Amino acid sequence: MFYFPSTVWETEAGRRANVTAHLDITHITEEGKDVICNISFIDNRGLPENVSQDISISAYDTVIQLNDVEILFLDHEINTYRITSNFSPQELFELSQMDEIVLTATVDDTAYQFYPPKMFFIYLSQYFEIIATQ
Repeated sequence: MFYFPSTVWETEAGRRANVTAHLDITHITEEGKDVICNISFIDNRGLPENVSQDISISAYDTVIQLNDVEILFLDHEINTYRITSNFSPQELFELSQMDEIVLTATVDDTAYQFYPPKMFFIYLSQYFEIIATQ
C-alpha cells in the first residue's frame, strides 16, 4: 500500500483565494485495485454547499475523470466538503508523466482550477521508485 499525504492545491490567486483543495491518494498495490483519491474542498467563507460530480485532473491533452464521486463528510467547524473517488493505476502513471497538472472542480456554482504544490510531484516520484523495485 502507498499513501500520498494530503497536499494543498491552490488556485492561481494562491493564498488570497477563498477555496482550496486538499488532496490525498491511497493505492493498495494489488492487481486490479483502483487508486483512491480523497479531496477536501475548504472555503474560508463557510461550508461549501455543493461540489459537482464532474471533477477531473488534467494536463495538456490528457484528462483523468474521477469516477464514482461520493461525499465522505461535511464539517461545519472547518468549512470542509470531503469527497472520495477513484481512478486506475494506469491513470496514476499518466499523472506522473505530466509537468503541469490542473484539478478542475465546480464548488458552489463557481468553476475552479487548482494547482498542486511541488510536494505532490515528490510523492509521485517516490511512489514510482517504490513500485519499480517491487
